[in-house]
Amino acid sequence: MSWIDELLVEGTHWGRLETASGTAEHVPDALKHLAQARTEDEAKAAYWELDNEVVVQGRLYEAAVPVVSVLLAMLQGQLSRVARARVVDLLVEIALGDPPARGDKPDGGLGELCRALVREGIWTVYGLLLDEDPAIRQCALLVVANLDTDAARARRVLAHLSKTDADERTRARASAQLR
Repeated sequence: MSWIDELLVEGTHWGRLETASGTAEHVPDALKHLAQARTEDEAKAAYWELDNEVVVQGRLYEAAVPVVSVLLAMLQGQLSRVARARVVDLLVEIALGDPPARGDKPDGGLGELCRALVREGIWTVYGLLLDEDPAIRQCALLVVANLDTDAARARRVLAHLSKTDADERTRARASAQLR
């Protein structure tokens, strides 16, 4: 974890934020585990410390908001291939998620807050379209297609990917997003 990631983590009062299982006091350690993961097993374990906590089947919890900033910062640093893939997976789940469905508690705009943060980091997401891993490119194009406020730019990029990407499934996904 870079010093920037650490400062973002340390600057958040995690104990005051809600996750699916209670407070977010465990989230800093989970983020550190994810950043330090070197094997697929380590990356999956760290991922599951966050998934089903800050986001559960598309439902967002308060802790998802600061997690977005940390994930975007992590993507700027040095991550193992497996950690990078899980960071991107989690970012997409949060970016395309919705707040928890609870009749007795207003969502507080969590979904829009998270999407706004991702939009602020949209160039990081665009950079993922150049990643060697087709799964990462596919995740990035979903975010670009759904969140870029410049729809014309997103369509140009998706059209380009639909014709030129080296991976057939990535081309197909880009084509599908154009419809």
